[in-house]
Amino acid sequence: MFFGLPIVSHYSEFNNGHVECIANAGRVVKTVEEYSEELRKLMENKEYYFQKSEAAKKRFLEKYELNGQVKIFANIYRDIVKNPYPHKLKRFFSSLHYTQNIRVFLAWVYLKLKYKFGIDLLKRK
Repeated sequence: MFFGLPIVSHYSEFNNGHVECIANAGRVVKTVEEYSEELRKLMENKEYYFQKSEAAKKRFLEKYELNGQVKIFANIYRDIVKNPYPHKLKRFFSSLHYTQNIRVFLAWVYLKLKYKFGIDLLKRK
């Protein structure tokens, strides 16, 4: 893609991540006949070749160029710093010291027993 070469590939039984990577920068075919037909079309039809060539260059610049990749990774790190634990309960417990986690857990157990089962462990007799 970097050099503007159209890509011709085929589907795999197991992994097809290349299909997403190629997108409109070339063509992914199913059979040997389609493969040879696509190569012949690229060799004989110069307009089609240049169209796919430009699409390959454009795809590379949009998805794989260094500055774009750096921006993508920077955005990922910003999101992580902003919200390290998307799950609220994990975020809450990770913000506490382990002794506070024990206290919070014991308080939760006490309240659960008291209000759900009517057992008050701290009730004076």
